[in-house]
Amino acid sequence: MYALRILKKSIITHKRLILNFVPVVICFMLSYAILYVRYVSDKKIYWIFYILSIMLLIAAGVNFIYLTCYALEIGKKNVELSCRCFLNGFQVWEYEWTGVFPRFGAYLKHGLCFEATSLMMMVWKDQGETRYILGKAYIPDLRRWELHSWMEVKAYGIWWAFDSSWMWPTHPMPRIYYLLINQAFYIRKISSTEFFSHKIARDFAKSIQNPRTSYIFHNLAAFGISSCGDKKSLMIEVYGESRFRHSGEFVDLRLINTIDRKSPITQRIIKEFLVKPTRRLPKKKSFRAGLKVQKFFAKKASSS
Repeated sequence: MYALRILKKSIITHKRLILNFVPVVICFMLSYAILYVRYVSDKKIYWIFYILSIMLLIAAGVNFIYLTCYALEIGKKNVELSCRCFLNGFQVWEYEWTGVFPRFGAYLKHGLCFEATSLMMMVWKDQGETRYILGKAYIPDLRRWELHSWMEVKAYGIWWAFDSSWMWPTHPMPRIYYLLINQAFYIRKISSTEFFSHKIARDFAKSIQNPRTSYIFHNLAAFGISSCGDKKSLMIEVYGESRFRHSGEFVDLRLINTIDRKSPITQRIIKEFLVKPTRRLPKKKSFRAGLKVQKFFAKKASSS
């Protein structure tokens, strides 16, 4: 019931559901055109409009079923799975519901889409056919295409896009709509089999089942695109698994490309972002403490 209440609220607030009603509006317009043509023109044109109207009505029905009914079922499943998994001691669903990854992206001045996508892959492990997408999408604010990542799930005969760093997580979208709306295209498709061929991915998927072993927020950087090479390789493929191995003792802040030295992310800051969904910046005291922690690890790394 909790998941259904969330889904109903998301449908009301999700503006992109206007796609559901576009074919319906066109059908009404064609119906009016049929009535008009029926009285001012010949039967041939009338039947052309009539057939087009029937075809669009069928398309509207199929569109409604996929974008609403099927999307609701998949969204409900995502809520249930995310409530069973944890990240740094908190339910994964709390990160999705409060939009933590997009807000952290604004704070860091770079997105965390790769981390969010890899987490989704782990949440959906053994739940059917999934794949990790590396691609590019158009960002209107920057007026250019940027590297982006999202997860796709195959259900009801088509692929659905899950993008918890850009989209509402309870309402997946058929990939054709996702690609059109975000002007996105693929660079690389990583199947679930390939993704979990890395032992660390399997270990992380197991660790998020228990809140006490789920402190892998920073280690998710392993599944981002490497700054070296052809821009198609994951960091784990370039640097190896050992660099991102989770010790289970503390959160390692020395990982590359996850933590900006000017914008630290600590357990305390994560909690602040989760508790207050409108927070865009950490508290000043937490920020200063985070900088001290980073300096400590930087000094430790340089001396070792």
